[in-house]
Order: sequence, then structure tokens, then C-alpha cells
Amino acid sequence: MKLIEEIKNLRKRTGVSIILCKDALYKANGDIEKALQIIYNSEKYKSVQKLSKKTDEGIICLEMSEDKKKGVMIEVNCETDFVSRNKEFLNFAKQITKNILNSKNRSSDISYLLSTELKNKKSIEEYRKELSFKFKENIKFKRASIFQTKKKLGGYIHRNRIGVLVELENSNPYICHDIAMHIAAMNPYVIDINDFPLKVIEEKRKNFFLEINKKEISEKIKEKIVLGKINKFLNQNSLLQQDFIKNPRIKVLDFLGKKNKILRYKRYSLGEDIKNSFIPF
Repeated sequence: MKLIEEIKNLRKRTGVSIILCKDALYKANGDIEKALQIIYNSEKYKSVQKLSKKTDEGIICLEMSEDKKKGVMIEVNCETDFVSRNKEFLNFAKQITKNILNSKNRSSDISYLLSTELKNKKSIEEYRKELSFKFKENIKFKRASIFQTKKKLGGYIHRNRIGVLVELENSNPYICHDIAMHIAAMNPYVIDINDFPLKVIEEKRKNFFLEINKKEISEKIKEKIVLGKINKFLNQNSLLQQDFIKNPRIKVLDFLGKKNKILRYKRYSLGEDIKNSFIPF
């Protein structure tokens, strides 16, 4: 009777055949955890891991403490939309987020987070491997952001595909939420114009000059056109200078007023290239 229950347990956790579960338990002398490792190290499991390395689907998950002093946002990826909507996959992402939120950890290093334990004494990496094998898909814990502050945090999630965490000074929850929603929709590159690196502005200047270089106009006129294009680019991509999404007649700076200040924010978009995510040219 105990063997049957153990086989059921293994099958539930891995999704493999009864025969493979029974064989792994026999080799592990009845030790469930050792049996899991035998399954993971099997050629069948390794072949599943080699299927597709593309993980364009998944979920962005966000949780905040009741006092809005700590917030956690993560991205977990999979290969198909079908798996991204699976309850077990969604529960995996939510468990990770809540686990980080309720811990004293402040590190967003993925290698470290993968080694941390969930409530069931299983590490995040072990859980990830189980789901990957069960769904026959490559599942990846891509990134995490942890905000902890004495100020106020705001958060917003759009259809599990875009997430924003923002920290503000001297602000109420409604303003925090609206700013987070604006960032999700408008995707600013920086908070203020002065935050743009000079090398970015110079690169844009070169690109704009190349665009109008063939036009038969004086260098003085070209300089004015390029300056106008640069100013437009800076204003459209600086959070404070953007038209506020809920009232386009005013700027975000006007909506905030003199007492409120945006200190930092993090925006996730599902599947984006985080290696070169600052400004696409």
C-alpha cells in the first residue's frame, strides 16, 4: 500500500509513467527524493530539457506588503501560452513571489533565490525542475526585483504581461497606483530628462543627422531640426515630461504636484531582452 502511494506521489510531482516511477523508487530503495533525482538524471528527462530553449510566454507576478513598504515583482517564463495559463504554473509563480515577500531577503540574485526553500521544504529550483519535466517544457525563473522602503510603493500588473513597481515620496496609494499604471502604458526610459546619459543623446543626434543629411538645406537649419527632434525624443521618453495617461492635458509632473516625488521604478515586459533593455535604437 505504501509503495502505491509513493508511486502516485512521484507521478503527481513529475508526470512520468507509473513504470518509470516504480523503477526509480526501486533504484532509490524507496527514498522519494533520491527517486526524483534519478528521474531528473534520466535520458528521457534530459531530452525534455533540450526541446526548445525559447521561453517567450509566462507570467509577471507582483506582491506588496499591507503597509506598502515592501514589494516584489518577478518574471517566470515557459514556452507556450497553454502552460502560462495552467493553474499549477501560476501557483508556482505566486508561491515564489510571496515567499520572497515574506522573507527577510533583499537579494534579487536568481542563483540565490533558486536555492531558497518554499513552505513545503522544496527549493524553488527543485519545484522548477518538476514542472519543467511534467509539462515537457523549458521553465525559467528569469528575474526578480525587490523594493523595500520607508516611503510608499505602488504597483500595477497588466494582464500578467507587464508589471511595474514604483517608489514615491510623500504620496498616497491612489497616486502610487496611477503612476505605476502610467509607466506600464507609456514605458518611459528615465524619470527626468537630466537622467539621460550623454552617450545616448549623442547617439540619437548622430542618427537624426543621418536621417536629414541628404536634404539640400543649410547646416544651420539641419542643426535646428536635429535639436527639435532630440527635445521631442527626450520629452516623450522622460516620465515627468510625458502627457499623463489619465489626463493628457497635463504632464506627469503636474499630476504629482510639488509635494510628491518619484524616487525609482522598475518595469517588466514579458519576454523582453533584459541585456539591452535601456533604450532600443
